[in-house]
Amino acid sequence: MFSFFKKRSTVQRLFQNLTRDIHSHILPGIDDGSPDIETSVSLVKGLIALGITDTVATPHIIGDLYRNDKESIGQALQKLVEACNARQLPITISAAAEYMLDDYFME
Repeated sequence: MFSFFKKRSTVQRLFQNLTRDIHSHILPGIDDGSPDIETSVSLVKGLIALGITDTVATPHIIGDLYRNDKESIGQALQKLVEACNARQLPITISAAAEYMLDDYFME
């Protein structure tokens, strides 16, 4: 029938105008988010299904638990970007970090 008669899901309605995600733990194996590259790609596919075209991965940096830095985050980001490019997934991925304000923060 006509597509304007079809009901959209609640999730589709909530995300219909959002195209950028700025807080996700999709980088593989560096915090409590995605454990591996296949899970990361699956999560990216889910973001795309919601209409997300641009995402900023924000892995944890916690001194006693996740000692991520620019290098570890950059390596995980490169791995995910290459996997998404190989699958021709239409998304832009960049990275930042979620810092814990702990004893190591000033380091």
